Amino acid sequence: PARPLPPTTAWNAAFACALEHALTFPNLSQRAPDISQLDERDGALAFALVDAAMRRWNTIGYLCGSALGRPWRRLEPGIQAALVTSAGAMMFLDRIPPWAAVNEAVNWTKQAITPAAGGLVNACLRRIAEVVFTPPAEVGGLPGRRVNEVYAFGRDEIPLGDGRAL
Repeated sequence: PARPLPPTTAWNAAFACALEHALTFPNLSQRAPDISQLDERDGALAFALVDAAMRRWNTIGYLCGSALGRPWRRLEPGIQAALVTSAGAMMFLDRIPPWAAVNEAVNWTKQAITPAAGGLVNACLRRIAEVVFTPPAEVGGLPGRRVNEVYAFGRDEIPLGDGRAL
């Protein structure tokens, strides 16, 4: 079982909040991260991280389960919390570099769960980053795009905050 770390950083506060959600899933409530020890900017980041994760919990869970080759719901709640928070940040927060999201999740997992769990989180998030941020091979001289300029309400699209879609 995961041991929540003190919410002294935006990421720790977001992971702790996501852990509470993972422990009570499928009863996702509107819990907010504990930002009492954070400055204004870090508090806003913690809220953004939790919001991105909670809005797309099932989508992110499906992607992570696919990347790992095992059912999402069978993962330990602490691992779910690390994955859903960091994968949500990579996919939906454009100012979070993928390497930073991976690093924060791996470090938190190593401290809150076990070092071996950090390896699992690292592998999963790197696979997701590879899929999301690697453009597909050019077909017939036309470059493929992973980001659609306009969200067209397609079943295979994930809307972004600026009106584009993955």
